[in-house]
Amino acid sequence: MPTRAAVLGKPVAHSLSPVLHAAAYAALGLDDWTYQRIEVDAAGLAALVGGAGPDWVGFSVTMPGKRAALEFATEATPRAIAAGAANTLVRKGSGWAADCTDVDGVIGALRAAGGFTGAGGTASEAGPGARDGGMASEAGPGARVGGMALEARPGGAGGGMASEARPNDADGGRASGAGPGARSGGTASEAHPGDAGGGMPSANRPGSLGSGSASAAGPGVLSGPASAMGPGVILGGGGTASAAVVAFAGLGIRTARLVVRDAARAAETVTAAERAGVAVEVLSWSETDFGTLVADASVLVSTVPPAAVAEHAAQLATAACVLDVIYHPWPTPLAEAVLARGGRVATGLDMLLHQAFGQVEQFTGRRAPREAMRHALRAATNNVLPLPVA
Repeated sequence: MPTRAAVLGKPVAHSLSPVLHAAAYAALGLDDWTYQRIEVDAAGLAALVGGAGPDWVGFSVTMPGKRAALEFATEATPRAIAAGAANTLVRKGSGWAADCTDVDGVIGALRAAGGFTGAGGTASEAGPGARDGGMASEAGPGARVGGMALEARPGGAGGGMASEARPNDADGGRASGAGPGARSGGTASEAHPGDAGGGMPSANRPGSLGSGSASAAGPGVLSGPASAMGPGVILGGGGTASAAVVAFAGLGIRTARLVVRDAARAAETVTAAERAGVAVEVLSWSETDFGTLVADASVLVSTVPPAAVAEHAAQLATAACVLDVIYHPWPTPLAEAVLARGGRVATGLDMLLHQAFGQVEQFTGRRAPREAMRHALRAATNNVLPLPVA
C-alpha cells in the first residue's frame, strides 16, 4: 500500500507543493510515497481528513482551510496556536497534529534570500526519527513532531472556522503553468492593501490606529533572544501577516508596525502578535510616512498587491531587509527599487520553498533534501528566481 499525502485547498490546481514533495520523496528514495492535490473548502476539511485511512500520513493546507485545520487538530504546536492557523496536519496516533510551517517560510526567506542577519531563534527542524517510516509515534501531550513541541487540544477534532477563500495565502496565487513568473503555493499576497486592523487606541505615532500590548510567549513559541533590533514592519494583514508576526518573535524582533487601510480587520494579526510576545502598533495607511516607517526597521514584509506600494517603493526600499510576498509579475515595483539600490529581496516563492522543508521532515521523519527541492521548484518556474538556501 502506498504512503499518501496531499495539499488541501480551494482552488488548489495552481499549487506547486506537489513539485516540492515529489522531488523530496524521490531524493529520499521513498518510491511508494504519493502526493496529490485535493480541492476542499474549509467546511469540508474535517470530514475529509477525519475519514483518511491509515495510509495517509499528512496534509499540507492552503486557503481557505488553515483555520479549520487548526480547529480540527487534536494537538497543535504553539506557533500554530499563536498564528491562529495551521498549514500542516500530521497523523499522530489516533489524531492529527497541527503546525504552521509558514513561520519557517518567513524566517527562511528572510535569512536566505533577504539577507537578514539579526540575532534570534529559527524554526526547529525535524530530526531523523521524529517519525518512524512516516507513521506518527504514539505520544501524549508535550510530544514533539518535527522538532516542535505539541500542546494537547481536547475536543479539537471539530469542523473549524471558515476563512476567506483567497487563492494567494502562503500556498496561493493564480493558477499558472510553469512559465516565467509562474505563481505557486507559498505566495502570500493579500487581496486588499491594509487588510487588517484593530487594537487599542494609541496616540504615540502619527497615523496610529491602535496597538496591542505584548504578552508572554506561550510554551514553545518560537522566540529569539531579546535584542536591540528595530521593529518589524508589515504592510497589509490577514493570514500572511499573522505568520509573519510570529516569525518576528523567532527572529528576536520584539515590536511590530502593522500598516493597514481598514483598522477593523487587524484583530487577528494583533492577537497573533500578543500570543507570540510581540508588541504591535496598528497604523493608518493613508497617514503613514513610509520613509520614516522603515528608517529604523529591521525587516519589512509586504503582503499587498504591487500597485498598492508602487508610489512608495523608493522609500520602502531603504528598509534593511525586505520580503515582498508577491513575485508575479516579476519584478514588482518594490523589488525593482530594492534591486536598484543593490539590495536583496525575498519573495513568496522563497517562502514556499522554506515552509515545505518542515512539512517534508514532519511527514517522513527525515531531513528534507533541500537542494533537490530547490532545483525542482526553480525548474517548475523557469528559474525566474534564484531561491537561495541557507
